Amino acid sequence: MSRQFPWRAHAQRGHEASRRLTAHFAPSVAEVVDAQRLRFRVFGGEMGASLRKAEEGRDRDIVAPFCEHLLVRDAFTGEVVGAYRILNGAQAKKIGGFYSDDQFALARLGHLRERIAEVGRA
Repeated sequence: MSRQFPWRAHAQRGHEASRRLTAHFAPSVAEVVDAQRLRFRVFGGEMGASLRKAEEGRDRDIVAPFCEHLLVRDAFTGEVVGAYRILNGAQAKKIGGFYSDDQFALARLGHLRERIAEVGRA
């Protein structure tokens, strides 16, 4: 089931231009791939991160299959302009913890693990 959350973004360039954006959870593998390609462009291209499986042009890791993927698209072009991956506590438990556990000291949040979610963006 796909949920839509439309809103308008405005830019000022001598006159007002608007762009309609839509957000929805990826209902298919193809849409998850769209999100992974954006993540690759942002993290691998713009930020210069070294990514595994770079030959595929996708940012994939062990965490991705356990996440919900929220995509933000330009409604006029269909282009993915934002992507968020959401890992809830139950899914994190299946893979031994959150992605952030390797980046930060989160032991003091242990009692909240079942009720929290980790959100990553591109």
